[in-house]
Amino acid sequence: MPQPMLKDSAIVILGESIMDLIPITSGAYQPHVGGSPYNVARALGLQNVPTAYLSPTSSDRFGELLRNQLTADGVALDRGFQVNKPTSLAVVNFDEAGAPSYSLYREGIADRDYQVADIIERTPAGLKWLHTGSLAITPADLPRIIEIFTQIKQSGTLISVDLNVRPNVVDDHQAYIDGLFSLVPFCDLLKASDEDLSYMGIEDEFARVAQDLLQTMGGGLVALTEGASGAFLTNGNNTVTCKAYPIDHVEDSVGAGDCFHAGLISALYREQIHDKQQLMTASESSLQHCLNWASATAAINVTRKGCNPPTEDETRAFLQSV
Repeated sequence: MPQPMLKDSAIVILGESIMDLIPITSGAYQPHVGGSPYNVARALGLQNVPTAYLSPTSSDRFGELLRNQLTADGVALDRGFQVNKPTSLAVVNFDEAGAPSYSLYREGIADRDYQVADIIERTPAGLKWLHTGSLAITPADLPRIIEIFTQIKQSGTLISVDLNVRPNVVDDHQAYIDGLFSLVPFCDLLKASDEDLSYMGIEDEFARVAQDLLQTMGGGLVALTEGASGAFLTNGNNTVTCKAYPIDHVEDSVGAGDCFHAGLISALYREQIHDKQQLMTASESSLQHCLNWASATAAINVTRKGCNPPTEDETRAFLQSV
């Protein structure tokens, strides 16, 4: 398979790439490639969406594993954009329901070692979407993210953000929450979970929360998720919901939200919804298809160990089966 080229990408991803250390036996851990934006990139590549990963990777062995997996999944990247800092690590543990918790090692690591110009100069012409979120939008990195958003939006590129809060990596929680709110006006697609909203002090019903967010965004799409209870998607004109699909076996939920977000973007891409006006006027049937696809992408992932996104064909077959 020829390596995809950065210049051909319609969607670019900015944010952390991490080695998830997942327990396999008592006291032993197995490394798996991970990181929320990195997972979204992989999932989009497997969904046959022309995608590039823009953040730097480490010159260490883990960095090589991360790069090789992106290439295997059809994601473009600049292999020369390597730095001498180590790959970030996350030690993952699970509760009885399979929900993960993370101990994160994020200081002096590779994916944070960039300047705004490094990202802008690698951004392809004709770009449709830029996606980021999670650890990339914590307070220490937020000024660079906002500067990138400001420059990218001038060309009409849509901004996608998954809040995916990680409270254990910050000391000043109010600064973190304030920073998350400061990003909302830049967003064209915003995703948050019920846990994200609770951390931010938002306890209202989804419909009212979404309308408030859309007003601050100046229109677009808001996706809100509630784990096994399903998901909600609205552009203000049309609102759809999808219950979680029944599955026989849950391995764990690592990367489920990332696969949901990638599935949503991939469905929007295939529906040829590529600008702000199209997001705001998308029909109920189109939004329902996109939400169903996103939910199916996440459902398949939770039947697998770690983040292991499905292909486009696997997602289509799953939806046909249910």
